[in-house]
Amino acid sequence: MDGGWQIGPAAAASCAVGNDPALDVTPTDDNLIAGVIIGGCTPDQAVNGWRYLTSGPLTLQNVPNLLLDFYQFLGSDYDPSMASTLEVWDGNQWITLFTTAPFNFIDISWSPVLYNLSPYKNGEFRLRWGYMASGARRASQWNLDDVLLYSVEDATEFRYNVEVSLGYEMLTFTVDALTNVSDTDILIAFVNGAETNASVLAVTRKAVVIGFNNLSLTAGNHELSIFLRGLQWIGAPSVSVVTGRQGEPVEMTTIGPVRPPIITPNYAHYPPYAIFTISGFNFMSPFGQTVFNITQPGSSVVVTAVLDMAMLEISFLAANLTSGPLYAVVSANGFTSGPPTQIATIDLDFRAPVITPSTAKLSAYETTFIISGQYFSPTPQYNLLTLYLANGAPAATCTPQSSTNETRIVCELTPWDIEAGNPANLTAILANVTVFGVTSGAPVQVGRLAIPPIVNKTTTKMVPTWPTIMIQGLFFPMDGTPLTVRLYNNGSSFVCASYTVVSPRLLNCTPPAHRLALGPVLATVQSDVISYDAAVQVATIVNAPIVTQDVTVTKINDPEVPLVIYGGFYSTVPGDTVVHLRSSSHTAPPCVITDITTTRINCTMRGLTESELGPLFAVIEVLSVLGGISDPPVPVIVLQYVTSGTSGSTGSTGSTGSLGSTGSSGSSGTTGSVGSTGSSGSTGSSGSTGTSSTGTTGTTSTGTTGTTSTGTTSTGTTSTGTTSTGTTSTGTTSTGTTGTTSTGTTST
Repeated sequence: MDGGWQIGPAAAASCAVGNDPALDVTPTDDNLIAGVIIGGCTPDQAVNGWRYLTSGPLTLQNVPNLLLDFYQFLGSDYDPSMASTLEVWDGNQWITLFTTAPFNFIDISWSPVLYNLSPYKNGEFRLRWGYMASGARRASQWNLDDVLLYSVEDATEFRYNVEVSLGYEMLTFTVDALTNVSDTDILIAFVNGAETNASVLAVTRKAVVIGFNNLSLTAGNHELSIFLRGLQWIGAPSVSVVTGRQGEPVEMTTIGPVRPPIITPNYAHYPPYAIFTISGFNFMSPFGQTVFNITQPGSSVVVTAVLDMAMLEISFLAANLTSGPLYAVVSANGFTSGPPTQIATIDLDFRAPVITPSTAKLSAYETTFIISGQYFSPTPQYNLLTLYLANGAPAATCTPQSSTNETRIVCELTPWDIEAGNPANLTAILANVTVFGVTSGAPVQVGRLAIPPIVNKTTTKMVPTWPTIMIQGLFFPMDGTPLTVRLYNNGSSFVCASYTVVSPRLLNCTPPAHRLALGPVLATVQSDVISYDAAVQVATIVNAPIVTQDVTVTKINDPEVPLVIYGGFYSTVPGDTVVHLRSSSHTAPPCVITDITTTRINCTMRGLTESELGPLFAVIEVLSVLGGISDPPVPVIVLQYVTSGTSGSTGSTGSTGSLGSTGSSGSSGTTGSVGSTGSSGSTGSSGSTGTSSTGTTGTTSTGTTGTTSTGTTSTGTTSTGTTSTGTTSTGTTSTGTTGTTSTGTTST
């Protein structure tokens, strides 16, 4: 088995060329087939050469008649882009039995295939199905099922009466309606009693195409007699002519095998006005001489009309009937069906059908329904059954099936229109039935329509303390039908403490008092009507966001301030996380997020005023999580608000600045000049009347009235001078520490 070939369960696939089937042919549970990429399509790029599914060598040289029988579902593109073949090994070489080249080939359903492989029998017999692709469109390719190799030896004679309007040398016609063509051998053929040549031109599971050559047929009637080997029949074939010598139509009269008719007994009760049917086999004669005789003890039955005469069934109307059995004999093909066979029981007092009441639950998803009673017709189509729902909602259609008998009707249901009709749960199903025009009367309850609730999958996020789990689905009962709503979380299960059916599509469940664990929550909703047991996810439990406290004092001189908040369980989805800030008295302006991780938020506070001075508290909200709010508010910053002064000139490198002299009235002292490297600034004395101090070695910056001068850092150690407020604004210089920047700050 080369690359691409597989053996496994059938699986549907839709391809550019053809489709893969969802099911195999055989009604078994395995659903196994062989195919190329089962449930998928061939790639649109070239594959490496031909790829085959090949049988092992078989010793078949002594098999009398060898046939290959299988089903195929094939989709293959045009050659040279793609081709598909079936080949047989004849002992010396591979012989092509089938190829799609140069055309494309698409099966729309499973197709039966039959080959006569007798000419290729050998001691190392093999078969192989192959395909190639060189940049073709995506195709379904081979799907194979029920592959059989077998041999048959029995033979059957068929006689045909052929009427031709012109002389013919060749005659080709098709024998169809076979149930199983299992061979293609023509043992011998006669035309008007003389042996002649005939050959099978083609064979399928349901038909044989036969050709006669070198005939000298004149206009008129001719009898053909053909002995075919191994054909299995139910009844006889019909025949349709394909071509004559120049394509003119050839007329064929009644066709059939030389076999005796057989009647299938039937003991069912019928009223005298019923349409009667004789069922069986081989009722058609090749010479149009089928007759039947109807008898009944104690009466002279008269057949008033023949409604249909076919190979498997004869239907008729009759008169002069009395109560009791009705018999038939059929003559055809020079044979009779034998002694009279009962085909009905006539009941002059035909009893109306009776339905047995029932309140059994019927799932809305069942496809088969059984109604019990008496006096039903064993012929399914004679039972005219109608279903109703007690609340007037649309009901399903119930079609009686072949397993119906006189005491039960087995029917196939169309889907209930549950959503459109919206029948209440356990709505009564009513039915009546009419047999041969006689009704069972008023509708009788035959069951209750049980609509199991269905849970839809949702992954809604919520915190462990969220009080309600919303369960979405279908058919939640609004009539108070008791439900058991069970949750599954972290390896344990528990019943909801309470629930509320909000609508047929929504149910709210209150979990038990204990805390839900992180992870998925699954649910089942069961009613006492019928259960839908598959647990389906209805929620995801996640942590609420948290905030880490921070009381760092930040002195601001701008209404736009950056803020960093640390914590955890933040959503990085844009717009999903929101920062709420509040002062001790009111809501603060928003903090616009500029960057975020699961543990950190960078945001910018804008529009701050003096009213936001002091601590600010943060609450983080994750919008996609029910209950996803950090609580309580946590302080994340302490703001102090000041007014900015102008900058002083930069002092040159020098020794420690001397004490500042008295400044003019009302002015603020500026910072002393920067000292030389490594030396410390001495403590400045209080400036009288606010005069700025001037450094001796460094350049002295003179403070203007009411303005703070700020010294910048020079190379070396710097001292910091701070001016305090005097009566007339007196500046006080503090001792400069080693290596710090000397900054004069004016306090107002």
